[in-house]
Order: sequence, then C-alpha cells, then structure tokens
Amino acid sequence: MEIHAAVVLSTHYHLLLSPREPDQLVRFVHFVQTNVAKEAGDLHDGTGPFWARRYRHVPVSDETETVTLTPLPCWRGLPEEEVKELLGNLVETIEQENDARRRADGKGVVGVKALRRRPPHERPEKLRRSSAPRFHGATREGWRRLADAYREFAAAFRDAAELLRLGAIDVRFPAGSFPPGRPYVPHQAPG
Repeated sequence: MEIHAAVVLSTHYHLLLSPREPDQLVRFVHFVQTNVAKEAGDLHDGTGPFWARRYRHVPVSDETETVTLTPLPCWRGLPEEEVKELLGNLVETIEQENDARRRADGKGVVGVKALRRRPPHERPEKLRRSSAPRFHGATREGWRRLADAYREFAAAFRDAAELLRLGAIDVRFPAGSFPPGRPYVPHQAPG
C-alpha cells in the first residue's frame, strides 16, 4: 500500500492511498479501523462503536494539473518581504474579525486544557454532516471521466446481476466488482 498523504482529525481521518491490488485497500482499512478502535478503547475504557461512520472511499483521478499562483494585482512588483508582511497582516486581520464575531455571537474556542478535560467518548448531540463527494478530480473533465466510467461500471453490474437473478449461469460481471455469491472479478493485466 502506498500512502501519499494522511490527515488525522479529532473525529475522523483522511488517507490518500494507492493499493497494489484491489482487495489490499479493504484489508488495509479494516486493519487500521480495527486496531485504532481497540487501542483507543483500551486507553479510555471505551465500549460501543468508536467510529461515527462506516468507512467510505472516494476515487481520485490520476490526472495532473499545474496551478500557478500570482500575486494580487495591487501587490504586483512589490518586494517579496513586503508581500509576506502584507499577507501576515491580512491573516491577522481575518483572525481578529473572526474572533470578534465569535465573541459577539457568544461562541468561543475550546482551548487545549478544556479539550483535555472532556471525556474521550463525549459526542455532540447533533453533528453537522455533509455528504462525501463521489469523486475527486483536478479538473471538471477528469471528474466527468470518473463519473462516466462509474456509470458504465454500475450499468454493466446491474445488467449482469439481473441476468443472474433470472437464472443465467454464464454471466460476466465487470472487472473490479464483487458479484453476489461469487468471487471478486479481478482486472486483467494489460498486454
């Protein structure tokens, strides 16, 4: 398993992975989820489910896209040190405005000490959740290619499943699928 990036947050994590074979992803995630839940449960006398949601993978396009950042037009031609100072001031202003807005709304930021005093199994009564994207693509075209490929795969799977349901024996499911009651259908090596 190649791990390109990992981001661990207080309630979940994100991994950018490249498995060498299809079932490696399932085994890897099962291993991580199981062992993290066991360790955390042992550390904090946990009972019940550890993860708030089931694992979900989101395919990422393999296209490359170059992004070139240019300075704001009003900063063009300024020395690099001056631009850094202006950016620092801009960030500070944004932080001060957000702090003032939180104070006005009666909301605060929980500090490290307060966070450490909280029981590790405490969960908010209501979580704000948004649905995960179906795919990640660097460009709209890359995203469309992934969406089209998925639609074709899903249609082929549904057609094969329907034939199987009707009693056909020699049914071909698409590569990369897990047919009902049958083994995984591997991808064919090119050539």
